[in-house]
Amino acid sequence: EKGMWFTEHDSSMETENALSYGDMGAMEQFQGNVGFDVMKQEYKKAITNIQFAKGTAIEFKLVLTKQLPVVDAIAAALGYTLKRKHLSACYDWFNLATSSYTVGDTLALGHASHTSNDSRGTTQSNLGTTELSYAAFDAAYVAMQKFLTPTSQMDFELKPDCLVVPIDLEAYATEIIGSKGKPDAVTNNINAYNGKVQVIAARPIVDTNNWALVNKKRMKESQHWYTVQAPMYLKDREIS
Repeated sequence: EKGMWFTEHDSSMETENALSYGDMGAMEQFQGNVGFDVMKQEYKKAITNIQFAKGTAIEFKLVLTKQLPVVDAIAAALGYTLKRKHLSACYDWFNLATSSYTVGDTLALGHASHTSNDSRGTTQSNLGTTELSYAAFDAAYVAMQKFLTPTSQMDFELKPDCLVVPIDLEAYATEIIGSKGKPDAVTNNINAYNGKVQVIAARPIVDTNNWALVNKKRMKESQHWYTVQAPMYLKDREIS
């Protein structure tokens, strides 16, 4: 699922730097001269590549007696540990959103006072505290579309298209999005959000109550996954 949440890159550096940029101010009326503006660099985020390794021992007897299916099964189990690590890391942005998963302004991804490096910008919050419900989803959907750019312009491309939940909330989230009428409403009013966003329920999400409203395209543009070395198998004598 790396390709869904991250832009993937090959890397040969121990540390990569991701740069973000603001936007231009409002367009002025033309009165004989063209007003020029510049896009200012917002933040520089250093991303340090981390090395992971896992080892296992194969009993020499298995090799001598040509127990290749057993040897293959052990090797496959080692491969699964890598896949599980990758899958878990794909959702660090969710599991650590209010703690150690920080963004360019040095604050946690989910924070009540995100700042802009452009003096024309304003402080904004993308942190909610209400458990999932139709009303809470409605409030978050509206709030997300009111986010401003660093120069306090409308960010009209920032429209939520994905509701991310733990598997514990998958059924309820699907009701909120998939019902033609408002869920839990006896009057069965029209559900304005029917089919508007995708529900993604992920097993690596550890908190059973948290949920997130996301624009997948913008998130992928803002998150980077660097690979210095593709996964490889080595024998112990080949490692130094």
